[in-house]
Amino acid sequence: MDPTMNDVLSGRGAWFNQHPGNKRFRRMLEEKKAAYSTGTKKLKMDISKDIVEAIYSMEPPGRFLKKCPSTGQWNEISKRDAADRAAQAMAYAIKGESLKLKRRQRCLHSSPSLQPQENEVVGTKSSQGVDRPTTNRLGCDASSFGAQGNTPQRGGALDASNGVPSAMEQLR
Repeated sequence: MDPTMNDVLSGRGAWFNQHPGNKRFRRMLEEKKAAYSTGTKKLKMDISKDIVEAIYSMEPPGRFLKKCPSTGQWNEISKRDAADRAAQAMAYAIKGESLKLKRRQRCLHSSPSLQPQENEVVGTKSSQGVDRPTTNRLGCDASSFGAQGNTPQRGGALDASNGVPSAMEQLR
């Protein structure tokens, strides 16, 4: 059995993500995410079943397919397994959003590693190159903090206290 444009293929990676049926499936998940995240367990399963039914009611009908590792053939999974997969995909979509939000919130709050150290010159130019983004230990773009005034910029090409060029400046 060969996959059609409306089929949802089980798997990971770019090839699966780019399949038109999988793209449509993710759009359906996105549309129902708000109701799903606040719903009861029964409502969540009903939403998952509705998504599966929407896939099966397309023209031509969509299917949920999984590739057999030994034969390489695509096989249709049961509607119950498809609903379970839809529920799991929805949970991942919601969890992914909450993780992004938590990461953003951590980045917005000042962390101890971003505070100026004792005897550190604050407010001087950064020794980081313009093309090289600076990130803190949380993986946040530290340059956006300086622009917001949440944390001071650190380092410097010229030590303001004695006018001596920094090591980076001496290498240029």
